Amino acid sequence: MNRSSACLLILLWGTALSAQKNGVVVSYDRMPIEAVQIKNITNGKGTVSDHSGAFDIKANDGDLLEFRHLNYISQSIPFSALKSDTVVLQAKDFSIAEVNVATQAHPGYDNLGSIGINRVPAFMGEQDVLKYLSTFPGVTSLGMLDAGIYVRGGNSSQNAYLVNGIQLADPQHIAGIMSTFDPYILNHSKFYKSGYPSKYNGYLSSYIDMQPVNYMSENFAGEITLGLLASSAKAKIKPDKNKKSLLAVSFRQSYFQLLAKGYNQGKKIDEQLPSYAFSDLNIAYSFPIKNDWKASFYTLFTTDNLPMKLNGGFSYGLNWGTFSNVLSVTGSLGKRSTALFSIGHNRYTSDVELGSTVNSKTINKTAQWNVNTEFRTQLSSVLDVSYGINTSFKSYDYNQEIESLTQNAFSNHLLHAFAEGQLWLRKNLMLSSGLNVSTYLNNRSTFFLSPRLNLKFNHMRFSTWFDYAHSLQFEERMNIFTIQSPVDIWLPVKDQLPGRSHHLSIGSQWQINPVSSISLGAFYKKLEDIKEFESFNRNDLSESIGKMLSGSGNSLGAEVDFVYNTGPAYLRLNYTLSHVKTKFAAINGGQYFNPPYDVRHNILWNASIKLSQGVNLNAMWTFKSGIMATVPAGVALVKDIGGNTLEFIPVYTDRHNYKMPSTHRLDINIEYWKNLHTNALKFNVGAYNVYNQQNPSFVYVQSEYEDNNFIQFTLNSKVIFPFMPYISVSYVFRDKRLRD
Repeated sequence: MNRSSACLLILLWGTALSAQKNGVVVSYDRMPIEAVQIKNITNGKGTVSDHSGAFDIKANDGDLLEFRHLNYISQSIPFSALKSDTVVLQAKDFSIAEVNVATQAHPGYDNLGSIGINRVPAFMGEQDVLKYLSTFPGVTSLGMLDAGIYVRGGNSSQNAYLVNGIQLADPQHIAGIMSTFDPYILNHSKFYKSGYPSKYNGYLSSYIDMQPVNYMSENFAGEITLGLLASSAKAKIKPDKNKKSLLAVSFRQSYFQLLAKGYNQGKKIDEQLPSYAFSDLNIAYSFPIKNDWKASFYTLFTTDNLPMKLNGGFSYGLNWGTFSNVLSVTGSLGKRSTALFSIGHNRYTSDVELGSTVNSKTINKTAQWNVNTEFRTQLSSVLDVSYGINTSFKSYDYNQEIESLTQNAFSNHLLHAFAEGQLWLRKNLMLSSGLNVSTYLNNRSTFFLSPRLNLKFNHMRFSTWFDYAHSLQFEERMNIFTIQSPVDIWLPVKDQLPGRSHHLSIGSQWQINPVSSISLGAFYKKLEDIKEFESFNRNDLSESIGKMLSGSGNSLGAEVDFVYNTGPAYLRLNYTLSHVKTKFAAINGGQYFNPPYDVRHNILWNASIKLSQGVNLNAMWTFKSGIMATVPAGVALVKDIGGNTLEFIPVYTDRHNYKMPSTHRLDINIEYWKNLHTNALKFNVGAYNVYNQQNPSFVYVQSEYEDNNFIQFTLNSKVIFPFMPYISVSYVFRDKRLRD
């Protein structure tokens, strides 16, 4: 052997001994764990896991790695024993069996992963983050034109949708059948419905902070789905030579309008299906920068089109779309600290075309920039602190064209600074306290303080908690119609105090046995300076802002949630009692009234059963009390002087004066997997609204004629989506070297 060959062997041997280990730290329910301290005990070097649980560390065979976290039992693992890229940590004060099946340690906060989402019926073969959220106690979706969620008596306009702490444009597909968030890309989420961390502010009800996928064991994976109502193409790939970056793409396109076109032939207008169409594109790309630092990019693009006919001479054309981008950089600052820097931009556009005697068109646009910084430091084994600054720059533009074009433009710039500490008073008693300070950047220097407090106690199979959160809202949504819809207009709060909420929550959870648990909770919200509009002038939104009203109210309720989970069999049953009342001096005579998001009773049953190898059955039944709607008290007849045409103008008095009927429906689907060596076929068959319950989406007044003679005015309802069966076939391809 010559000298050069010997040197090469020595170099290769040395390289094999020293390796860069990259992996992910998760809990027993496969949720990523942020801020885990990973230390190489042998050489003293260390790192910290990022917000997705991912880490990189250099180690040699024979080195000992230690994994430490404030809320989890520490582990010391020899480097040579790390055959998997995934390290699983056990939560403190719980047995392994309990952690495996626990539904939630705090009903005000939940980690969302693909396991739970897959238990909900997949409409058109597509899983949905928001539909899964609606299975939680205290959360409901009305399944109408407004596809958002309603949390603990709050309006759907009071929820923040975030990616890595950056706000997205208000994203909706209609009727609650599917959201724009694809869990194939956004596979981990944190959902807060009470006890919000101090870094969040600006909305009164909840915060959904989603994280794009940035780790997988395969080098590539993907699936192509063909369905009766929609199709999709999705893929994940590690494009770089070192396989440390990850690109994930998902595109979905519906063609429900083609089915509706055939169905509607020969049908009366009231019996026709809407020719609704949507598409969305999700892209996520994560890549290492240097040492412990990583970057991730996420973009979301959506389009929706919904034409509607209410009678032969009256129609709406609704179109809306969003475009959101988020760039995040995260890494460690020493052995005990991490940092997250994020910047984002989002844009929302909608237009409404009204076809009647007088045609009109409205165009609504919003654009927003966000810049966030967050630092987290573990000061000791029992104390963890975080702090940072969030900024928001948002513009609002609205154009109305009837006979002439009118334009309106507004802006709202905000700054939020926060600090929070998490302290373990005892092994099973944790106190979290913080403060968020908010102020306007563009028109005044008033400071708003939002304190937060959370106390949690765990013992054996029992946990209990109490929390308080003060939050603010600096904008409100003005309805285009008498109900909420995706084309409503967002307007900033000007020259008034922002809406405020004081939210108290208390409850407990009992792990009955290793496969079942029950939780009970109660909440109360005191609402101050919440917003409504005295009138709606489409030609001059400045006038509408000037008539933005401030009112008060409260929301209180109770929740019970039972979960049974053996793995192959899963059952969730919950009930929420919620009562909301609000009061405005200039509305309904200054008397308390129930707003349209007062869903008094909400019952949910969700079951998932593994029938056999590769065959799963998912079913979900929901019941919701009827909500309040606004209908006219009468109709005025208007006739042009010297003309022969009569116009019927609705006359409104009190708002929210009509209670719509209760709604209920059953969704069901069967999923069958057929393995084809390393790849697979997935068949999904199911139905939305199985027993075709005629749940009204909205009500309206219509005039009836006989032989061209007016007879009477009637109150009619519109059902947007009745019973809808669907079938889809997916081809799932994976790295040949690995198999799920």
